[in-house]
Amino acid sequence: MATYPITAHPSNLYTSLLMITLAAGSTGCSPSAEQLAATRAELRKTIGLPEGPLLKPVSTSSKSANQPSTTSDPSPSIPSTPTTAATTPDLSPANKEPATPSAPTHNATSSETPSAWVDLNSLPRMQWEILYVGNRPVGYTRRTIEIAKDEFASSEQPLLSIEAESRVRIKTKAANSSDQSVVISSLETPQGQLARFDGKLDLGSNKRRFQARVVDNTLSIDQITSDPNGKQIVDSTSVPWAASEFGPFALEESLQRTPMQPKEVRTIRYLDPFRMAISESRLEAIEVIETVNHSGKLIPLLEIQNRTISQGRESNSTLWVDTQGIVQKSYNPTQDILAFACDPLTARLVISKDEFDAINFKPIPLLGSLPKRPSDPSLLFRVSSASPNLNPQLSKLTNQIVRDTAPNASPNASTNSVEVEVFSSSAIPFDSFNDDPPTTESISPSETIRWNEPSFQKWLALQREKQPMPANPTERAELAWNWIREAISQSTLDKSIQSPLETVRLKKGDCIDQTICLVAILRSLDVHARIAAGLRAEPSSVRPTLAFHTWAEYHNGQAWLPVDPSNDSFITPPDRIKISETNFTSINIYEPLLQALRIMPELEVTVKLSR
Repeated sequence: MATYPITAHPSNLYTSLLMITLAAGSTGCSPSAEQLAATRAELRKTIGLPEGPLLKPVSTSSKSANQPSTTSDPSPSIPSTPTTAATTPDLSPANKEPATPSAPTHNATSSETPSAWVDLNSLPRMQWEILYVGNRPVGYTRRTIEIAKDEFASSEQPLLSIEAESRVRIKTKAANSSDQSVVISSLETPQGQLARFDGKLDLGSNKRRFQARVVDNTLSIDQITSDPNGKQIVDSTSVPWAASEFGPFALEESLQRTPMQPKEVRTIRYLDPFRMAISESRLEAIEVIETVNHSGKLIPLLEIQNRTISQGRESNSTLWVDTQGIVQKSYNPTQDILAFACDPLTARLVISKDEFDAINFKPIPLLGSLPKRPSDPSLLFRVSSASPNLNPQLSKLTNQIVRDTAPNASPNASTNSVEVEVFSSSAIPFDSFNDDPPTTESISPSETIRWNEPSFQKWLALQREKQPMPANPTERAELAWNWIREAISQSTLDKSIQSPLETVRLKKGDCIDQTICLVAILRSLDVHARIAAGLRAEPSSVRPTLAFHTWAEYHNGQAWLPVDPSNDSFITPPDRIKISETNFTSINIYEPLLQALRIMPELEVTVKLSR
């Protein structure tokens, strides 16, 4: 499999270094201009990027664009005189005589102690990104910053613990997948002075660990690999390390310590832990522009062109940072890599989809007797699991009450049991569920529930022509339920998830597809709606089971009620256990469903017809 180096934006060093062996199809060459244009057009369609230019200037500097001001961060990590690629030192243990990193040339203030780059009162802090290659999401990065709980830390001089993790799955033309992961952790002062760092790189066949410590002005580095027989190989080296030298996160620390201004030029040197070399980045702030974030909205960000030299190799990328110096987006034009800051759920899209595709939908046994669909106003289930945290994993909203059967049991007990009481939609005690108001997220269109699509709106218009529109939310919900029952046939549950428009065009869908479509219809009728996921009883006089299932919930102005498009009746019976509810606001539609699928194999459920 061909590989090639990649450098994404420097403030997320772990992202670029994770993808150092990213698959480039069968040829290993960079994509053509035509391929880039095609993938960018597809990306516009996929995540809502507008047509036309991606960038629109918001303001221009009074200085000439040909005369950028060269300024420096107060930190000594920013030299006033950039070094050249020829003088970039290499710390690799493979060299017989490791080069000593030359101290950067400081400016007039370089003798001053640099200020803290982060407000300690804002910690802990976590940041996520989703990564795209072309128009395909391929993985995520996560970075956590917190006050270190370490033997080196003290209340007088706290240390920061920075952990960066990245996971990527690349599919080649041969349909093979390459899983890559990297974890790097750094212990340093709030001013960015390095105490130690550790890391682990897993690129399939290429696996290695490294660790480094700064002791008595010396950086000691161990790189740990294995030979073909699995024997551990340790390469060690030591180099002088001054207090003015900075670690792998120096770039983002510099940007956040002193956010750049338009036309400013900044040069930063930092330790690249994967290449064990000093890298140099020249950042040139262009101007504040309007650029698209992952939600498809135009937001003003400062565009920064980055030129990085490491071990004589040069790479270029573009960063877009906010007023606090935090990178919100980056783009590598050579390999067409795009990274967006986003929420954790969105960032884990690729990982969640892979887990969803691999998971088993196999039903679990339901103990007790349930020969037919119950007509009782409520049912009791006893749910047991080896998990010590069973209660928090079950929903307590809409029509379901969860009670601990042994609230004083030892936390080390081998099993954990709860009693789940589920009410029919016609028998819900609303006073028990009045702290769950609807929100704008339960009425608005989203990436998954796109009820505002023109073609879907045309289908809805045809349905509305059949009868007058009722004013009552419950009557509208029943009307929408009837439209699904009449127009969409039930199909076997599978791993493909359809949009509402696909479902009405195909005129068939499984429980997930029908639920999404029903929620889209309800929201278009101005009824708040969301998706519920859990287990539904499959009655049998021989061996009843519980199977994974989804259904909808709508708000009638007073409370949430369940409505299931796969039911023969608009009244939903108490034959199900709900794990979660979701508005499907993220493009990661798999994670809310996985909450139910993950715990299914661990459960033992007994139905009780009365308390």
